[in-house]
Amino acid sequence: MPGMVSINPAVPQGAVINVPGSKSLTLRALASAAIADGGSTITGALDCDDSRNFIGALRSLGVEIEDSGGFAELIVKGTGGNWPGTSAELFLGDCGTGYRFATAFAALGPGPYTLTGSDRLMERPMGPLIKALRELGATVEEKEPDRGPITVKGGKLSGRRVTVEGKVSSQFLSALLLIVPKLRDDFDIVVEGELVSEPYVDLTLDVMRKFGVEVGKPEPAVYRIKAGSKYKAGNYTVEPDASSAAYWFAAAAITGGRVTVPGIPPDSKQADLGLLDVLLKMGCVVDRDADGVTVRGSNLRGVSVDMSDAPDAVPALAVVAAFASTPTEILNIGGLRHKESDRISAVAEELGRAEVDVRELEDGLVIIPSPPRVAAFESHNDHRIAMSMALIGLAVPGVKVRDPEVVSKSYPGFWDALNSL
Repeated sequence: MPGMVSINPAVPQGAVINVPGSKSLTLRALASAAIADGGSTITGALDCDDSRNFIGALRSLGVEIEDSGGFAELIVKGTGGNWPGTSAELFLGDCGTGYRFATAFAALGPGPYTLTGSDRLMERPMGPLIKALRELGATVEEKEPDRGPITVKGGKLSGRRVTVEGKVSSQFLSALLLIVPKLRDDFDIVVEGELVSEPYVDLTLDVMRKFGVEVGKPEPAVYRIKAGSKYKAGNYTVEPDASSAAYWFAAAAITGGRVTVPGIPPDSKQADLGLLDVLLKMGCVVDRDADGVTVRGSNLRGVSVDMSDAPDAVPALAVVAAFASTPTEILNIGGLRHKESDRISAVAEELGRAEVDVRELEDGLVIIPSPPRVAAFESHNDHRIAMSMALIGLAVPGVKVRDPEVVSKSYPGFWDALNSL
């Protein structure tokens, strides 16, 4: 792919976009199938860099995973959490979710296991998870405090209770939830402070449930796993990705067009579907039924919204806000500073490049709308920045985006889908 792509203006009228499988669900299904005992089949998994890097890490632990071709069907031969690979290097690329999950998984084996990845991944916070794993009996060595690479030795975890900080990332809690059924006793995980992105934890619980493990919640901040809980191998179908769908919902909002994304169940727990409620408040028409989701754009007005539960949708929402008639506040998104880029700063910088007035807060953004100008946007080595800024080109002729290949992290087919509008 060339180092820069040009975006063709378009107003989608009745466009139907089939998005790939959910990345969040793909990674959680792979994790649950790997720790189950026996063979599981995952259909509709997302074929992207993050999925491939996590699969590579699981294979390094000794989990056999077969691909029927194009990720249409993945066959995972679970080991019951007893890793045949007793010592290995686990490379996660830029996959933050996989990095947190694999670190917890490494604590189940004797090790040493060294977890590594891109420079940016090695900068992402790990402290709360490392602290919890040490309390369970694992030995965790860091190159620098709260930074990777990380080396883990485990195999003899024990305890009945651990506390984990909730305000940095919900992935720490999800990682612990995935491994705790391997402990012998009843076990409580207590979340300390506010839990950000809680819907992603709900996704983890839902996938675990479908693989046979029930997690109780006797108190608002307490997650309880009963002794004897055991993962059961089975079949799992990944539903379409709400995070990928968010760009097409935003495209309809920006252009005043209409876009349908089929296949997303009405009861889906995916966090980024929260964007639909925001778009409704901004003036869009949103229809959800058994066939999928349709968004129709209209005159947009600004909103003040807490996006702590759906942070991945923030870059696309910020672009929509630039086309509104009144200012928009996007609040409680401090965790975005620790993603593939500092997404708060990246969004502010790129919208500023299009001469949109953006005020950067410590944990939020204020967008003062004005018609975006033509610009060549930087991707910041961040798939969500690249895809979000590309949407401006649907309404502004001449827009370009640098380093378009970064979208392979989560949505390799994005540019083809955009050109189909």
